[in-house]
Amino acid sequence: MIVRPDIWGSRARIRLSNAFGTKPVVFDGIYVGLQAIAGTVLPGTSHAVMFGGKPSVTVAPGKYVTSDAVALPFSTPANAMLIGRKLAVSFHVVGESGPMTWHAKALTTSYLGAPGGGSHGKDLDDGALPFSTTSWYFLDAVEMLAPRTSKLSLRSAIPSPTAPRPR
Repeated sequence: MIVRPDIWGSRARIRLSNAFGTKPVVFDGIYVGLQAIAGTVLPGTSHAVMFGGKPSVTVAPGKYVTSDAVALPFSTPANAMLIGRKLAVSFHVVGESGPMTWHAKALTTSYLGAPGGGSHGKDLDDGALPFSTTSWYFLDAVEMLAPRTSKLSLRSAIPSPTAPRPR
């Protein structure tokens, strides 16, 4: 799955969800790296993601799991080259998943391997990812450890009760 973080940090965590599943889903071959182009990952940026120190995780139906923090050594506060760049999150579903938890309109192109094609998380090129989609499957969130000096703006969709009202 390809995601564009609003802010980059020195470490990241991912959350895999089986919210709509009817049976446990096993994930392995889980990696994050800086997208070069299409499904290709920039060499030297791909890092294994662990869950409780293990390279695979089983997510029960209706549940989600958050990974251990993974270092992103290419992501430094002064690295302006990351503005607008995207993070590739790669994982393999072991066996059948049943109904998938998915976000239908990710508005970003992601790349998929063939069913039964195995794990390609260590691959840097997209030769084993012949299919594309504009949906995200199972990936529910990416969290970045932001520098203390970061400033975030939050906007509420709920109108303030003290705001002037139109007449």
